[in-house]
This record gives sequence, C-alpha cells and structure tokens, in this order.
Amino acid sequence: MRKASFIIFAFCILFFRESYSLTVLQAQEGKTLHAPISDTRLNQVILPAEGAQVITSSKNIDLKINGKNLFIKLIEKRERPEPIDLFIMLEDKTYSLTLMPEDIPQQIIVINDPYLAAKQRAAVWERSHDYVTTLVELIKYMAANQLPQGYRLEEERLTYGVRLPQGEVTLEEVRAYSGMYLKGIVFSVKNYTGKEICLSENQFYRPGILAVSIQKQRLSPGETTILIWLRGIPMWIKDIISRVSRQRKSGEEDASPADIKRRQRRRIFIIGVFFLAVLFLFGFLWGILEKKAETKKKEEARVTYLTEKIAEQKDIVELSARVRALEDEKRQKEEELKNIIAQLKSGRIPKKFLEKKTPAKTPRVPSLKEVVEE
Repeated sequence: MRKASFIIFAFCILFFRESYSLTVLQAQEGKTLHAPISDTRLNQVILPAEGAQVITSSKNIDLKINGKNLFIKLIEKRERPEPIDLFIMLEDKTYSLTLMPEDIPQQIIVINDPYLAAKQRAAVWERSHDYVTTLVELIKYMAANQLPQGYRLEEERLTYGVRLPQGEVTLEEVRAYSGMYLKGIVFSVKNYTGKEICLSENQFYRPGILAVSIQKQRLSPGETTILIWLRGIPMWIKDIISRVSRQRKSGEEDASPADIKRRQRRRIFIIGVFFLAVLFLFGFLWGILEKKAETKKKEEARVTYLTEKIAEQKDIVELSARVRALEDEKRQKEEELKNIIAQLKSGRIPKKFLEKKTPAKTPRVPSLKEVVEE
C-alpha cells in the first residue's frame, strides 16, 4: 500500500508539474535585461505600464501587445538559436531586453520599474478627485511636508528672482513633488527689502503655472514664508488624450482579421499613392530644371554668337578705315607726281628738288697728340 501511494505521488508530481516559469527583472537606467524564453511555447512579458512600443530586428518572432502584456513566440525552432534583442519604449523610458530561446517551458517575465509604478499610482490618486479638489489636496500635502500616493521628491534646486512693486524678492526652492500629470514646487520667500511687503498670488503666476498658494501674505523685514507652485498639463486635456488612446486600443483589439487586412490594404494604398505623388512631383520639378538649363544654354549660345558678330563688325570697320587711309595717301601721291611732271614739261625745276639738304656732320677724330696729352 505504501509503495503504491509513493508511485501515485511521484506520478502526480511528474504529470501536474508546473508548466511555466516566472522571471522577475528589475529595470535600471542604462542596463540591458536578460531572460530565457521557450523556443516552442508562447511567452509573456508583463510591462510596468500600458502604451509600449517594441522595436526589434529579429525576423523569427511574432509579437503582440495587449495592454501591459507583451506576447512573444518564435516562428520556427532552430538548432542554433540566436539571441533576440528588443527595445521597449514606454512613456519617457526605453528598456533594452535580450531574450535567449531555450528548450524550456513557457516563460512569464515581469519587468518592475519603481519609477513607472509610482507614476501609475500617482495617476490613480490624481484621478480619484475632480480637478480643483486634486489641486487643493496636493497643496495641503505639500504644506504639511507629506507625499501623496505615488509622488516622489526631486533633488532639483531652482532660484527665481521676482520683481514686486515694493522691491525684488528671491524664491529659493525647498523641495519638489512630481506625480503623473502634476508637479508641485515649494519655495522659501524671504523679505530682503528692509521694509514690510505685501504678497499676492497673482504676482507669482507664470505661463504653465496652474495654481499658486502663499502661506503668509504680509512679511516684515527679514521674515520668511512658504510659496507653492503647481504646474503641469490640465487634467481635462489628459482625460481627452487617455479617452482617445483607449478608444484606439479597443478598436484595434475588437477588430476582426478581415478588418485588420482591410486597414493594412488601405495603408498600403495610401503609401502607394503618396509614393506616386512624390515621383510625379519629382519628375515635374526635374522637367522644370531641365527646361531652365536648356533656356540658359540657348541664351549663352546667343550671347556668344552676338559677341563674335560684334568682333567681326569691329574688324571690318577697322579694315575699311585703313583702306580709306591708303586710298587717300595714294591720291595725294598721284597729285604730287602730276604736279612734278607738269613743272618738268614747262621747263621749271620743282622746288622740292631745289631744297638744300644739310649734310650730316662728320665727327672729328682727335689727333695722336691730343690723345697722349689726355
């Protein structure tokens, strides 16, 4: 009997053994997370929040995102599996995850991020009240130096100079509270003017500031008070964004395979039309540029032709002037020759032949004596 019980117990352990394994990863800035996955079964990655985008270069995995869950399954099992690198972008953070396919049961991988988890808790707290009540409650927490649900303290230290009618005061940051949609800053305000001043919330409003609260409005010289700033995106805008995002996600989740294929075909058609429009625009611009280049080429050829013609005309004018000068000189010589012949026939000697030419002076050669004396 005891032996039969032992066999049944061992059979139950083998048959009802756990068919999945759980891995918990702590997200850290600048660190790559590593985890094994099943190479035959469907694996699940639980993310810190919804709205993730996943980027990978692997062609051998099938990915599907549903809320905070990322489902991963290998398309085909390989003898030598390669690591799968994923980049998960979630809100303002990016996680680097490396998965190693192995012959193991399906895996459930949980990524914990205290930062995003706190922001989600802060979002729940901020939405648990109406807008005005949330601002008032946050100011109460900050004035009492307490943290609301999901909020965290920041170490940033800011200093502002504010010019008032009574003089300039300095705001020194004491602490800052950061939530999902709202951020509160507590400042210390001290009166350095040497006289009593009166403070008003309206004097400290700036673009992006949702609410201002002053603990004490009249300050004596050297006295200090607390000023609280609340800033962020108005929550009614956040409600609209969240509603649209939820509708989009629900539409994608409720869509049938035929609707998904129809959307894909529509996207491909739109991309094709856009591509053809870009090609048409490119061809149109190319034709305009070619036409301009051809027109410019013709203008340059015309200018060159006109320049050559002008140069030829200039040469012709110069040659004509030279021919006229030679002809005038020839006529003058012919007239002189006729006059000389006429004078010779009449028995007179032309004056031109009677003009005495002054002989050129021959240089005197010094004597030998003069050369010796010198």
